[in-house]
Amino acid sequence: MDKPLKLIGKALRAYWDEAFTLMVLNLIWLVAQVLIIPGPAATAALFYVTHRVARGQFARLSDFWGAFNRFFLSSWKWGAPNLLVVLVLGYAAYFYALGPFPQPYAFVLMCLNLVLLAGWLFLQLFALPFWVDQADQRVGLALRNAVVMLAHNLRLAALVFAIMIALLALTVAFWILLGMVTVALLAMVGNTAVAAQLDALEQTGDSMPAE
Repeated sequence: MDKPLKLIGKALRAYWDEAFTLMVLNLIWLVAQVLIIPGPAATAALFYVTHRVARGQFARLSDFWGAFNRFFLSSWKWGAPNLLVVLVLGYAAYFYALGPFPQPYAFVLMCLNLVLLAGWLFLQLFALPFWVDQADQRVGLALRNAVVMLAHNLRLAALVFAIMIALLALTVAFWILLGMVTVALLAMVGNTAVAAQLDALEQTGDSMPAE
């Protein structure tokens, strides 16, 4: 696999080349999350389009809507457990932040839940690219492939995690980033890394776990 900084640069260039379409898709994604029901399908479709861009193809609205329709039902196999994890960890962090718990225990528990939430979201940046690429649509397999990949590329994992945290921090300060940039850019980074991993495995004749 390419060096981490080279991969990030490649992802940023790919995003820039298709920036306008990806910003439109990011906005559609945000609307879908507000509506809840189409949220998982929109997420899968956005990762599908950025998967194509990572492979040197164009970002097209028609591809997004085609993937949206194709993944509308199956994406809930990923979306339902993710929604549950986000709600549980998010509520736990909120509860410990405002609940009647003595300090510093409440602060430690709040931070622990926020770290777990950030780690889970970080894992999805790599699990979803595997999920939209693999013929076997088991979510557990995609998650395992993401864990295996990150375990073998710790420097890349640390760099992408730092970028994710920085971008999310900027998004908290400037909400327009969430609607126009954040998710599509993170999806582009995740897909570029996964594409590089799969290419490296293909060159060596290896493959990701199949079961």
